[in-house]
Amino acid sequence: MSKRKCFNSPDICGFYTPKPQMQNITEFVNRAYHAYFKVKLGDQDKSWAPHKVCKSCIELLRYWSKGKEKHLPFGIPMIWRESKNHFDDCYFCMNLLFDQSLIVVIYLVPIFIEFLGLYDDEDGANSGEVNDHDCEYDVDFQGPSSEPSLFHQAELNDLIRDLDLWKESSELLASRLKEKILLHQGTKDIQLNLKMSTINVKEIIEIINYSAHDWVICVDLKMVNFLLGQQAGFTKYPCFLCYWDSRDRNRHWIREKWHPRECLKVEDKNVINNPLVHTHKIILPPLHIKLGLMKQFIEALDKDRYCFKYIRNYFPGISEEKKKAGIFEGPQIRKLLRDNCFKDSMNEEEKRAWQAFSNVVYNFLGIKKASNYKELVTELVDSYHALGCNMSIKIHYLRDLLDRFPDNLGDMSEE
Repeated sequence: MSKRKCFNSPDICGFYTPKPQMQNITEFVNRAYHAYFKVKLGDQDKSWAPHKVCKSCIELLRYWSKGKEKHLPFGIPMIWRESKNHFDDCYFCMNLLFDQSLIVVIYLVPIFIEFLGLYDDEDGANSGEVNDHDCEYDVDFQGPSSEPSLFHQAELNDLIRDLDLWKESSELLASRLKEKILLHQGTKDIQLNLKMSTINVKEIIEIINYSAHDWVICVDLKMVNFLLGQQAGFTKYPCFLCYWDSRDRNRHWIREKWHPRECLKVEDKNVINNPLVHTHKIILPPLHIKLGLMKQFIEALDKDRYCFKYIRNYFPGISEEKKKAGIFEGPQIRKLLRDNCFKDSMNEEEKRAWQAFSNVVYNFLGIKKASNYKELVTELVDSYHALGCNMSIKIHYLRDLLDRFPDNLGDMSEE
């Protein structure tokens, strides 16, 4: 016999929040909610609807109302409806929210989507203004400002990097923004990272007199292409040590030995320029290999299962496209590695691959190199294969060129 009453409190704010972090819904919250989402906060007379809101959301709405925040981390609010029963139509009962499970519950449906923009046109922006009512909670609440948001120095630099602009194009962009008075008063010069090319890299090599020092080099794989004269992009033979065929996917997990490159010659298997350094001076970058392993793990996940949904809710500030593509930074990966609840969201194959990834990160790609590092890497490769990952060049380096990695690999990382 199914339950006729839900034993769980509906007072949640998107996800479980401890009681000390919850506050009552005030007049300010009602007005700010209506101004931001364009819908009224309804059903407050119903017992099944939430009557609490977390402090974090209140503060975000307050900052938004004062122009200190451009938008909330989500663009669509949680919408509740009355359950027909508490067996297969109750969100709380279906997720078995009891005691400590409130902390580790993985939602069956996505909660929020990435913010796509509050207003479509100028009329929409004007309609977002709210009436100036008296309110004990927040009397200085204001609607969204119609003034343009000016670019600060850091924001302009980020925009130039995101657009991957050359120096001339960057200067033109800054000039046009100044004409339209869209640059902050403190923004003066444009700080540029030069767009890399073989010519630029060759000039840098000559300026620092590299040949006199003959340093070992640890850079990302894109820079390796410039240094060794290889063609960039998704090429057929991207490896500078052997003729690993990136497009021969049928044999990627079967074949472990590939014909080695004796030397890098122009017009030979995706080599377009003479190399600037010797190949034995290149150290494979541990940080970028770790990022690549994370990318392959995420891409292999079923996007409708608990594990990926946990990641989606765990990083609300990352775009959905980046999450699906597995694009994460070092601190974000370390955060997941320390989260035991993340493992609870996995099935057995996912858990095996994640544990193997963790072992390789801490016992091979870090400062410490375990005595059984070969077994750890073999387990990583086998578990990734079982999970359905694609063989990337970074996995190829780990499996087939393991002897190329130095003992103190973590000391070489820029992480």
